[in-house]
Amino acid sequence: LELNDAGAFYTLGCKYRDGMIGLLQDYKKAFELSVRAAELGSIDAHFHVASAYYHGQGVETDIKKAKHYYELGAMRGDESARHNLGTVEHSEGNTNRAMRHWMISARVGMDDSLKMIRQGFLNGYVKKDEYEK
Repeated sequence: LELNDAGAFYTLGCKYRDGMIGLLQDYKKAFELSVRAAELGSIDAHFHVASAYYHGQGVETDIKKAKHYYELGAMRGDESARHNLGTVEHSEGNTNRAMRHWMISARVGMDDSLKMIRQGFLNGYVKKDEYEK
């Protein structure tokens, strides 16, 4: 890991998070490695850092920081981060913003986002022409 390889930090973080390859499950270590991977440019690591903050795994729960890391991941093209950003926006009462995030991630095949848009359509948050896109 001396070469500052974002992929190596990310992969090792996943192994600690899941307790794989003979490593004991250690959320704190997984979080630290994921933060380093994110700093080095790993798109996937932003999602894992955000999820750790959201669920309080290896770090204190902090929805504001989770949202920030989901935003960073979404801006870099991570559609899972975009979907979860929609979920955070929805939980904060920002339904229109949530729907916009879900529409973007649904367009690239995120089934969970499509389900949320469908529910938004049924509840009147999404217009027919938007839903059909």
